[in-house]
Amino acid sequence: MLTWATILFIVPFKYILSFLLFDMFTRELEFRREMVERLTKLLRERWHAVPAAPVAVLPFENEESRSEVSLKELENKSKPQGNQSKGKSG
Repeated sequence: MLTWATILFIVPFKYILSFLLFDMFTRELEFRREMVERLTKLLRERWHAVPAAPVAVLPFENEESRSEVSLKELENKSKPQGNQSKGKSG
């Protein structure tokens, strides 16, 4: 991206635009057709060589389910742990 920013900074935009228009109109001419096909093939091969990123789908959580879960956690924490070990006296 830095390279493109430098090119846009140095070369006036009207020259870049005229080059792109010239390229678009001469792409189908006989002397350029083979070069364009090779470039397209190269770009297509490079594009398909990039592996797809794995995607993990998470379950939907709305506000109600979040509040229910947090209430259950609070209840579990506030409950006494049952019979705690009592020391025998006697």
